[in-house]
Amino acid sequence: MLVQAHASGRIHHAYLFAGPEGIGKRRVAYAFMARVSCLALADDGDACGHCRNCRRIFAHAAWYDEHGPWKPPPTEPDVPLTPLLPDVATLVPYGSGIRIEQVREVRRIAQFAPVELPFRFILIDPADAMNEAAANALLKTLEEPPAKTRFILLSPSPTSLLVTIRSRCQRVDFHRLADAELDQILATRLPESDEEQRRRAARVAHGSAALAIELVDDPALAAWMPLARGLARVDSGRPGAILALAAEFEDLKIGPRTFELIVRFLRDALLIRVGSDEPVFHAEILDDVTAFAGARSIDGLMHRIRIAEDTRLACQTFHTPLLLGLERLLLEVIGPDGTEVARPIVDLRDVL
Repeated sequence: MLVQAHASGRIHHAYLFAGPEGIGKRRVAYAFMARVSCLALADDGDACGHCRNCRRIFAHAAWYDEHGPWKPPPTEPDVPLTPLLPDVATLVPYGSGIRIEQVREVRRIAQFAPVELPFRFILIDPADAMNEAAANALLKTLEEPPAKTRFILLSPSPTSLLVTIRSRCQRVDFHRLADAELDQILATRLPESDEEQRRRAARVAHGSAALAIELVDDPALAAWMPLARGLARVDSGRPGAILALAAEFEDLKIGPRTFELIVRFLRDALLIRVGSDEPVFHAEILDDVTAFAGARSIDGLMHRIRIAEDTRLACQTFHTPLLLGLERLLLEVIGPDGTEVARPIVDLRDVL
């Protein structure tokens, strides 16, 4: 869609790149800016990467890496925009979010014609970090967009944006990467890493390249398999052992990702139970997972997966202590088949 917009000369005044974190939204944004601004397009129509405009845009991307949302606020919090290229402004959170002063500065410069590039680009990442005042200030500019200014909003949760902002942006949906794509990315970015480490990270990252890169050297991930074996083997008639296992899970110090690994374990058990040929994450302890799956019905395993998701949401949304959530979850997961119907699930939507 972006290539066609450039080829036709009908580049929308505002785009909303929506999708999970760590899957390439920002990379596509800078690649699109470079393609539109390149002075010597390659044979395939993509940016050359070597001309003056390309070099300066990608230098700007390097600035972003140093001042991205995951970094501490800079020592000069009053500087709202990047100074590297006058025609590319990047808004990132300062302190608790993107402030109205930053948006006001964008509104001021957006009225002027670009200095070097065909368009002035305003990148806002993440757009849902804008507070209400900042979002309303941006809305006024989106309603009457300057002719030579283009906005690109990046957001992992676009529904948190004002409906009026979303309606004025052309949405571009980004989806999670396949495990094979993550394997290729990790092999290219981290060639010195162990192949088994890369495989594990790719399976747990849920399609996020950024998370997969972070997980490759994560000691908690390497320590998971012995705990997963304990999860498969622990006796349901020994509640003390189950609570001790929950304490070991908490000791991993990976917070909500613990629930993701438990769901991955239950999913593997479900795949085995239904006779699927799909590769499983817990191949190293396949016999133990098979025995766990064989003692439980398909409905029982699906119920346990839902319990795991509900518990994760409770810990994140209602700030339930992690250990308490893990204890409750493991008692449900390890309990004998058929007992789950005695404890009906409360739908979180009913609570909200």
